[in-house]
Amino acid sequence: MDIFLGLDIGTSTLCIIAMDLKSGKILSNVSAGNASDLKSKEPDIREQSPVALYSQVIELIKRTCEELKARKGAIRVIGITCQMHGVLLIDADRKPVTPLITWRDGRCNRSAPDGKSYIQHVTDTVGNEAFLEDCGTMPASGFGGMTLFWLRKNNSIPPNVKAVTIGDYIGIRLSDAQPTIDPTNAAGFGIYNVRKRAWHREIVKSLGLPSGLLPEVGGSGEPIGNVTSDVVRLTGLPEGTRICRCVGDNQASFIGAVSNIGREALVNIGTGSQISCPLKSFRTYRGFDTRPLVEDRYIAVGAALCGGEAYAYLKNFISGIGKEFFYSDKPGSELFEKMNELAAKADKDTSLSVNTLFMGTRLEPEIKGKIENIDMSSFNIGSLCRGFLEGIVNELVDFYRICSRDTEISGIVGSGNAVRKNSLLCEIISEKFKRRVRIPAHTEEAAYGAALSAAVGSGFLKSYREAGKILKYQSTKGLLCI
Repeated sequence: MDIFLGLDIGTSTLCIIAMDLKSGKILSNVSAGNASDLKSKEPDIREQSPVALYSQVIELIKRTCEELKARKGAIRVIGITCQMHGVLLIDADRKPVTPLITWRDGRCNRSAPDGKSYIQHVTDTVGNEAFLEDCGTMPASGFGGMTLFWLRKNNSIPPNVKAVTIGDYIGIRLSDAQPTIDPTNAAGFGIYNVRKRAWHREIVKSLGLPSGLLPEVGGSGEPIGNVTSDVVRLTGLPEGTRICRCVGDNQASFIGAVSNIGREALVNIGTGSQISCPLKSFRTYRGFDTRPLVEDRYIAVGAALCGGEAYAYLKNFISGIGKEFFYSDKPGSELFEKMNELAAKADKDTSLSVNTLFMGTRLEPEIKGKIENIDMSSFNIGSLCRGFLEGIVNELVDFYRICSRDTEISGIVGSGNAVRKNSLLCEIISEKFKRRVRIPAHTEEAAYGAALSAAVGSGFLKSYREAGKILKYQSTKGLLCI
C-alpha cells in the first residue's frame, strides 16, 4: 500500500486526507478551523499568523498518523494546496518577517498620498491590457503582486527576503527546502506571465519590486525535499516522507474532481459559484481569469459575484414573510428542503425567469437582478424557487458560452454543497449545459487534488490521465441529457 497525504490550507478551514493511491479510497480525513487570524483595528486588514498555521498543520498531521496507526508506515508523500493570492515575506533563514496577508485584504483599495488608490496606480503604470493579455487576470486588492506593491510603496520590504504563499512556507518548514513556487500559485500573484509561464519582467520592474524578491518557479506537485527529523518526531511521519510543491486551490480542486482534465468542466456552487473550463490553448476573456493548470494546460475560470448566495437571499425573504405574517420561524435547513420540494413541482416551462445578478458582475458592477415572465399562474413560491435555481445556473452557462469555441467539453463535474444537497439543481445544470453531470464521491476535492498532483509530480503516477482513473463518482441517475 502507498498512502498519499493531501493538505488543504484554506482561509477558514484546514484539512488533511490520507488516500490509498491504488484504490483512491480516503483512509483518514482530519480537519480543523483555521485559528490563525490576527486581529486588526483597521477593517480592511486581513492577516493570519504563519507560525500558528504551521503549528496547526503539525497537529493535523499528528492526528492523521494516529488514525492510520500501523498503516502510517505506508505514507510516501505529502501534497499541499493553499488559498490563492495571499503572500508573506520570509528571510534568508526562511523565517517569516510579515504575517500572511490573505486574498481578503483590502489595503490596496486605500488612497495613496495623491488621492488615487494603489490599484489605480498599478493599472495606470502597467495598463489593463498587459494584465489581461499576459497575466490572464485583472489586478485586485489581495493579489500577492498588488500587496507587494503596497509594501514597497510603504517601505515595508526588508532586504534579502522572498515572497511566498502560505502553502510554500508550510512546505519549506516541513522539509527545510529552498523557497520555490509553482505556476498555479505564481499566477495568483497577478504578476506572472501565464502565456510565457514566467514572472512578468516588465510588470515587476514597473512596480519597482526588488530584484530577487520573487522565488524560482518549479513544476506543480514536484518533490522539494524530505520531512525533517523534527517533523518526524513531532508528528510520527515515517522518515523519508517527501514533501511536494504546493498547488493553487482552484487547480487542485479541478484535479481532485475532474477525471479528464482536457474534456470536462467543473461547476462549483456553494455560497458562491464558478465554472472552470479547460482550454485548447491560451486565450483570455474579459470577466474571466485564465490560469495555468498542469501539463502546459490552461483553464478559464468564471466566477459569479452572487452565485449560490442568491438562493440564501430567497430563503431569507421567505423566512421574513413567515415571521412577519404568520409568526413562524423555521430553521434554515427546513426552509431549504421545502423550497427544493416546491421548486421540483413547479412547471419548468411556465416558471419565472430570474436574473440573479444581484451583486452585478466584475465588468458591470452596477447591473441589478430582475424577475420576469410573471403571470397569474407563474407567481408562486415553487416557480420562484425554480427560477432562482435556473438563474444561478444561467450565469455559469453565460460564462461557458463566451469560451465554448476554445474548449472541447464533453461532460460536467459538479461540486459544492449546493450541488451535493440539491438533486434538482443537478438536473438543471445537466439540462442547461446539455451535458452529463457527475459528482465526486469524496467531498474534499482540493486536498484530494493535492494528493494526486503529488503522486504525478513524484512519479508514482505517470500522468494526470492515469490520476483521473482513480476518481470515483456518485450515482447520478437521470442527469444525462440527450
